[in-house]
Amino acid sequence: MRILPDPALMDEYFLLRVMRKVNHDATFSLENILYETEQQFANTRLEVRYEPEWLANLARPVLLYRDGLKIGEARQVDFSANAGLKRKGRGRPAHKDQAPVQGEEALPSRRTRPFRHRPSLLPISLPLKRSLALRRR
Repeated sequence: MRILPDPALMDEYFLLRVMRKVNHDATFSLENILYETEQQFANTRLEVRYEPEWLANLARPVLLYRDGLKIGEARQVDFSANAGLKRKGRGRPAHKDQAPVQGEEALPSRRTRPFRHRPSLLPISLPLKRSLALRRR
């Protein structure tokens, strides 16, 4: 029989253990509950340890392990608090009156050649051709 150096670690040995993949936004799902963790764990597989009673408590985090070592905790996503956060938006195009940001050049126009009238491919009646020719003179 082995004696543990720290009796507080005893509880961690009897927790439920499941493997979860952390999404690119540093979230993962556990029993239909969304949890968030640090961004450094994004796109990795981690072992999640928890007590089933912890899932009912928003304030209680679940424990994250990799290779048997505790590397962090994850908390339930608080959707109401998350909805009110201001986010840094993706780059928006500058207004016409604003100068482009340094190092950023104006986007090239889609049209690279001047517009040229192309003759119609539909056949034109002979009297109409004559009247058009007379107008050009």
